[in-house]
Amino acid sequence: MTQNKTKTIIFLDTLGRTIIGVGNDKESTALHLAVDNPAVLNIVPTQQGSMQVQIIPLIFREILASKEEAVTVFYQRNLIAETSQNTVLNHQIIGSYQNVTAPTPQATSVPQAAANAESDKVIKLFDD
Repeated sequence: MTQNKTKTIIFLDTLGRTIIGVGNDKESTALHLAVDNPAVLNIVPTQQGSMQVQIIPLIFREILASKEEAVTVFYQRNLIAETSQNTVLNHQIIGSYQNVTAPTPQATSVPQAAANAESDKVIKLFDD
């Protein structure tokens, strides 16, 4: 399997789940596959008889202190099933994966004038 910093890869983990993520060559070794922002790729049937794709991050950014940095997970190569080098994912699947794993935008700071106006207000909490 080809892994470079920008290649989206897919493999089966030890539980048989289909995992999608970005291969991390810098951290990968002969024994461990490093995957940035891994997610589980589920395909489930719908009521209409078609199939629906669900992409669920393994680690949600909302629970992390840094919402900008990639989460890297290491998989033991001898315990997973890697796909061949010429496996290319559908662009819609890659787009959905990128939308799900994109960094959460940080809240913008309140402009200083608005912050000063807010701090000048007196809020009465109790009756005198």
